[in-house]
Amino acid sequence: MLRHERMWKRQPGATTCLVALPGYASAGRIRLVVGSVVVLLVTMSAQAVIIRGGDGSGNTAAPLDDPGWANVGRRGVGSAVYLGNGWVLTAAHVGAGTVQFGGEDFDARAGSAVRLHDPSNPDVLVDLMMFQIDGAPEGAESLSISSTTPAGGTDVIGIGYGRNRQEESTWWNSSWQQETGSPRYRGFEYDEGRTKRWGENDIDVGGFKVNAGWGATWALRMDFDRFGGQGGNEFQAADGDSGGGLFSFNGSEWELCGLMMAVGIYGSQPDETAVFGDYTYAVDLSRYYDQLTTVMAMPEPASVVLIATGAMMMLIRRQRRKTA
Repeated sequence: MLRHERMWKRQPGATTCLVALPGYASAGRIRLVVGSVVVLLVTMSAQAVIIRGGDGSGNTAAPLDDPGWANVGRRGVGSAVYLGNGWVLTAAHVGAGTVQFGGEDFDARAGSAVRLHDPSNPDVLVDLMMFQIDGAPEGAESLSISSTTPAGGTDVIGIGYGRNRQEESTWWNSSWQQETGSPRYRGFEYDEGRTKRWGENDIDVGGFKVNAGWGATWALRMDFDRFGGQGGNEFQAADGDSGGGLFSFNGSEWELCGLMMAVGIYGSQPDETAVFGDYTYAVDLSRYYDQLTTVMAMPEPASVVLIATGAMMMLIRRQRRKTA
C-alpha cells in the first residue's frame, strides 16, 4: 500500500525528490500533474479533476456557491488562475504563456513572468509563477488570497482542466492486475480528453514542503476517499490540473488557498489512473501571501503603458520649456 510499500525504481527521465511529512516514512510516488512528467518519491508516500460520483462526467459548470469558476483557465498542458489586475498564477512547471479563459485566448505579456521564492530564502525558487495578460477574462473578479494555512478538515473546492475518467471503476489485486471485486485497490482509469471540472475535498494536513524538481514548496495535502469524504463530488487531481485553483470559505467569502501541483500515488500504481487513497498536493498560498499581493499591486499591462506614455509626455514638455 502507499504508506507501507518501498519502491526504489527509477523511471527514464524521472527525478528523485524528497518530501518531509511528519509521521510517514514509507515510499510511493509523487508526480507533477501536467503532461506525462513523473517524479518518484523514495522516502515517503506522499491530476479536469477526477470526481468519485456517477459516470464522472458531471461538475462541468460553476457550482451554485461559485468560488471563482471564471478565474480558472487552460494554460497549455496545465491550468492557471486569474488573480486580478492583469495577473495570472500557475505552477512554475507549467510556465507562462497563452492562457484560455471561457474559450478566449489571452497572450502572456512579454517579460512579465515572475518566479516566486521561498519566504525565508530568496535564492530558493518554488513551484509558483505569475505573469501578466492583456485584458481580463469575462466574469472573472479579483480573488482574495488566504493569509493563513487552512486547518485540517477545512472543506475546499478544486477547479482544473484535468483528464477525464472512464465511466466505470476498475479493481486491482495486490499485484496491480485487474480483478473485479478485489478488496485491495479500486479507482478509475483515465479517458481521452481534458475538461474543466470542479470537485470537493477537505484538507488532510499542511505545514510541510514538497520538492518535485521545481523547488521545495510549502504544500497542502488531500486524499481521495472511497467512502465518506465529500460524497460524489470527492475529487482527485489528474494530469492537466497543475495550476488549477483550490478554494476555501473563510466564513464571509471564498479565498484562493491553494494551487494544485502534484499527486501522490501507490508505488506500483499503473499510469493514467486515480485510485482511492491517492493524494492531491496543492501549494499552500498563505506562505507566499506577501509576494503574491506585492506583485498583484503592480499596475496591469494597460496601466503600465499609460504610465510610461504619461511619463514620456511630461519629459517632452519639460524639454520644450527648457528650449523655449
